Amino acid sequence: MNRLLAVLLVSVPCFVQAEVRPSDINRPVGEDGLGPGYGSYATQWALELGVFAGTRTDAVRRLDVERLQISPMLRLATPAQRNDVEVVLGMVHHRRTFSANDTTESAWRLTNLFLAYHWAWRSLPRQFRLGLGLTLPTAQLPRGDRISSALALDAYNTRAATVGWREFWLYRPEMFTLTGHVDYYWRDPSGLILGGAAVAGLMLRTSDSPDLPENEVVVQADLEIAYDTTYVRSALKAGIVALPIGDPVYVGEDTVQASVEPDFRIRLGGLDLLLRMTIPLNKPAGFAFSNGGFWALHVGVANGTELQLPSAEPIEE
Repeated sequence: MNRLLAVLLVSVPCFVQAEVRPSDINRPVGEDGLGPGYGSYATQWALELGVFAGTRTDAVRRLDVERLQISPMLRLATPAQRNDVEVVLGMVHHRRTFSANDTTESAWRLTNLFLAYHWAWRSLPRQFRLGLGLTLPTAQLPRGDRISSALALDAYNTRAATVGWREFWLYRPEMFTLTGHVDYYWRDPSGLILGGAAVAGLMLRTSDSPDLPENEVVVQADLEIAYDTTYVRSALKAGIVALPIGDPVYVGEDTVQASVEPDFRIRLGGLDLLLRMTIPLNKPAGFAFSNGGFWALHVGVANGTELQLPSAEPIEE
């Protein structure tokens, strides 16, 4: 717990030389210095900016709505002996314009704060992890102003759609979520990496807002294939998210969302450049580039990394 508080309050990103894996953030290794495509035994960080712009017909007002969204996300992972602790927090800047009367509304909103602890079993070529996580309901809807509340809800729903519902618990306002996590990654000395992850979460409403469901269950599964070289790591992730008890009043008739993500990490020395795109494949968010479809372009930076294959010696600390 003390280590987690240190990450939240006083952590300063350190520019370490490390390994990298096909993931949203490179993870720390265990205290033995082992882990397939992971960072060093130090706090790892990544800061990304998600961008979306598109037009969609508003279901209530029957008007065309132009949306522009910019979403910075900070991800931290810090080692805890052989295990690791993860922290995720972001913001959403959302602007929508109604073309019929050229009315523009905009707002900044905070996402939910996500905390997780992972128990890890690692070697250089393989890793298996089990984890528990929770979100604190830092995402809130304004009170006493229906226009502001509707704008905030639209901001969160748009963000969830643009990322194909992945990490849905970050974008459901006023909801407390408990998650269970499992992942497995395998890396070949050639640089090929294969892996997958599954997450199940129970979401509980912490307010009496009629705009939100009382509870939800979310299930997420991802498969990844990547190829790592000295200067560039290229990956493709296929994901599916389901809301098995989703109420049509809040999520519509479609309760399963599939998406793919091409992902590139370019090593620049002291920093790594992150480039990826989320492409929803089916309704309700997709197809991504069809009329009214959602998508997200992510651009970011992270601590510098270097390639180390399983045949190499573990990082000395």
